[in-house]
Amino acid sequence: MAGVARTADGLRSCPGFGPFWAAATVSSFGTYVTTLAVQVLVVLTLGGGAAEVGLVSAGRRLPYLLSVCSQACSSIGPVVGRYW
Repeated sequence: MAGVARTADGLRSCPGFGPFWAAATVSSFGTYVTTLAVQVLVVLTLGGGAAEVGLVSAGRRLPYLLSVCSQACSSIGPVVGRYW
């Protein structure tokens, strides 16, 4: 890119990269611990097996799936309505 000076440090020379990287690392670790803890709780507290752990894990991702489906339906609805 013209006008952009590149240094040997790369991203480490950006002032906000260190805190961003640390926050992303802590967030990823927290997600991992939460996933593991929920699975252990299903097995130990509720006495569930592999199927129940799978259902709980799938249920954790259900809001994301519904969000994507609702956005896809709202964007494709007028097209389908026009030609149907």
